Amino acid sequence: MRPFNYISAILLTACATQTIAEEQSLSVTANTSARFSGSGFYCCSPETMTAESDVILIRRCNVQGGYCMGNQHVGGWVFEIPQLHPETTFSSIRFTGNREAGAGAWGNVMYRWIGDESLSLDSAYDTLYSPDASTSNYWSGGTTFNHAIPGSLFNLPAGGRLMVIAYNGTDSSVTLLNDSSSGPTLELTYEEPVIPCEGDVDGDESVGVNDLLAILGMYGNFCPPPCNEDITGDGSVNVNDVLAVINRWGSSCDPPGACCLPDGNCAATDAVGCQDAGGTWNESGTFCDYVACPQLGACCLEDDSCQVLLPNT
Repeated sequence: MRPFNYISAILLTACATQTIAEEQSLSVTANTSARFSGSGFYCCSPETMTAESDVILIRRCNVQGGYCMGNQHVGGWVFEIPQLHPETTFSSIRFTGNREAGAGAWGNVMYRWIGDESLSLDSAYDTLYSPDASTSNYWSGGTTFNHAIPGSLFNLPAGGRLMVIAYNGTDSSVTLLNDSSSGPTLELTYEEPVIPCEGDVDGDESVGVNDLLAILGMYGNFCPPPCNEDITGDGSVNVNDVLAVINRWGSSCDPPGACCLPDGNCAATDAVGCQDAGGTWNESGTFCDYVACPQLGACCLEDDSCQVLLPNT
């Protein structure tokens, strides 16, 4: 077991120089989908569900004299969004896909983070009437659609599974293609901060002898940025940089992950560091912003005393 000081690790993570990577693009296809339709008296509400249809018809309901003359149809999809760094900046987020050529129509697209909810009538109803974000869009008469998604939706500390509902606010029908090759996708264009691997001075994606030798070779020197040997970023190479290499000794430089600590806090570290701190590891590439670590609370014991403990304790 290598030496570890999780307080130092937290400070190192916070002080690590972040650089912005080149612009990246990510295309995410839905893992589940369905058409939701009105039924009988409730023709304007999602009452029936047809899962994984190759085409999805969307149109508004038609009520005349209190009678349903045509049921409402909406499309619903669930997209698994990978966790991105909380400081990721998006230049474009779009909901795109294909449709059969036909009349244009005005409508809406609703978005809601659904956590562990399944694709169901209830989740469709909540997304349709209580979305996290909604946009007014024109379904053009061509064979494709391309709608902008509000960037503020991705500021929510929810992430994970996003449900999308497509609604047509006119009497004309719009048919969206939904098979495996032409179904809707989310297109994300973004820049994600890159956190260097602390201790990897020579850039070989591991921390070992060569990194320590590089630190010792610059020991005691003023080291203005950019300076690989100044791991802690204090402008010089000193004992703190040596300790940074020792704390990460043998690391393969996998991205840090969220570690839920025994005091209810969260730190970004690796699996070994989390184990040494007595924490619960949430895998590499996870972030404290998205992980709900157990919080300390009052625990009433059988002897009528009370202690502040984690729930599982």
